[in-house]
Amino acid sequence: MWSPFGVDGGNAAWQRALRRAATIHAMRREDIRSLLRAVPFVPIRVGLSDGRCILIRHPDQAIVTERLLMVGLAQVGMSAPLATPDSGDVFARGGFWADLLHIVSVEPVAEAA
Repeated sequence: MWSPFGVDGGNAAWQRALRRAATIHAMRREDIRSLLRAVPFVPIRVGLSDGRCILIRHPDQAIVTERLLMVGLAQVGMSAPLATPDSGDVFARGGFWADLLHIVSVEPVAEAA
C-alpha cells in the first residue's frame, strides 16, 4: 500500500512508484499511470482526502491527466460505492473526477473470483 506514512508492495512497477511517492509525499500522475499499465494489472483502491475510496478493477476504466484521475463508475448515486464496472459489465454508468492532490493512498486489491 502507498501512503505518506509507509510503504509495502509487490511487483517492480509498484516498487518504483512507491519509492518515488514515499520520498516526495505525493502521488504523481506518472506513478498512477505506471500502476494502471502494470502487467499483469492488479485492481487498486485509491483513497481520497475526504475519506472515500475508488475501486479500479480494470486499467481501461481510468484515465490520468496532468492534474486529474478520471474513473468510469458502475453505479451513480449518492449512496453508490465508487467502483468501476466488474468484468461482466463493460459500460460505465457515470464518472468521477479526482484532483491528484486529493489522492492520499493507493493499495492493491485482491478481488474474489
